[in-house]
Amino acid sequence: MAEFGENLREARQRKGITQQTVADQIFVSRQAVSQWESGARYPDLLTAKKLSEYLDVPLDHLLSAEQLEEYPECSPIIETAHMTGIQTSLYTVLSVLYLIQSAFAIYATNATAIPRTAMVISAVQMIFFLVMTGFSVLGTALAIKGKLTPRLAGWMMILFFGVEIVKRFGIALMISSWDFATLIFCVILLIGCGVSAQYFFDRKCLNPAPAITVYIIFILINIASFLIVLATFRILGEIEIFQIILGYICNMLTAALAIGQAQILKKKRQMVNNELLNSELLNDKLS
Repeated sequence: MAEFGENLREARQRKGITQQTVADQIFVSRQAVSQWESGARYPDLLTAKKLSEYLDVPLDHLLSAEQLEEYPECSPIIETAHMTGIQTSLYTVLSVLYLIQSAFAIYATNATAIPRTAMVISAVQMIFFLVMTGFSVLGTALAIKGKLTPRLAGWMMILFFGVEIVKRFGIALMISSWDFATLIFCVILLIGCGVSAQYFFDRKCLNPAPAITVYIIFILINIASFLIVLATFRILGEIEIFQIILGYICNMLTAALAIGQAQILKKKRQMVNNELLNSELLNDKLS
């Protein structure tokens, strides 16, 4: 997007205004405008839209049609400071919760007074929690650096659902217990992988409803399981209950985070499509 800075500077100079004037009109610092014009940084899509409206130029004059079409896929899903802070906080909370669960699983694995099967299950859970801790820390780092693109967010959701399937499938095989609820849960997780890939990877997909529906179903299943655990807490140990509850909280936070990302990505893609459509209609009128 090297031409963006040049196009922005030309549009500003043609209007005969300073960088400070532009900055005051769209509520940013003069340094930000200077960085945009030099190509050191780029504004988010909403800010680019404000720039085009203030400078009286079409958005596709600042960004070429190709750049505009690529923008939602190459830029971070969340670009505003407020929403980025929320996203980073959620990933940080997930990192801490998964790390706590990893510590409990490591403790259970090293315990000598539990049956061998229980020890193996604890080892599987430990691996799962450590992997998810790594994913969450990576999400935190990418969110802070502003590099969490739709493709990366999609991969993280696929890996989350995929690892969850492996964990549940492995535990069910080890204890030779396949009930209907476990089967349904694994099917939901498998569908979650599919809809995450379809929505976050397909730039032409403007409808996040299938993905959001699956995420909501996933949340509802976790809420129901959470309530069942609370109703039967007397037959479980305190540590085991704590681990289970933390697991449900992590699952629900991850799904809620994905819902927010999907909604924001939808708005960005729709905005780009509208701008491209308006540009085509304008060109048709002029030709």
